[in-house]
Amino acid sequence: MLDVLLEKWNGCTIGLMTVPVRQLEVGESGSDGYLAIVRIDCNGEVLADWHLPRSVAPSISAAQAQRESLEYAIRVLGSGMLTYKEAKD
Repeated sequence: MLDVLLEKWNGCTIGLMTVPVRQLEVGESGSDGYLAIVRIDCNGEVLADWHLPRSVAPSISAAQAQRESLEYAIRVLGSGMLTYKEAKD
């Protein structure tokens, strides 16, 4: 079972799951790095479910992949690119 790190930011939940990745053309048995899968939920609505672009090289460690993806998710949320309904009290 894969571990999911949940972080709260500005009323939203950012879920991060890291997975090991490798380049198949090399054929080595070990992983070449880690990729974080990101899911952003706000008030029960899924706003995003993605990973960083393919052009981004895998991170050296799972912790680095989580950190970079969390920073990116916070920048996306802060930019206003994703819209969501505010929770009503």
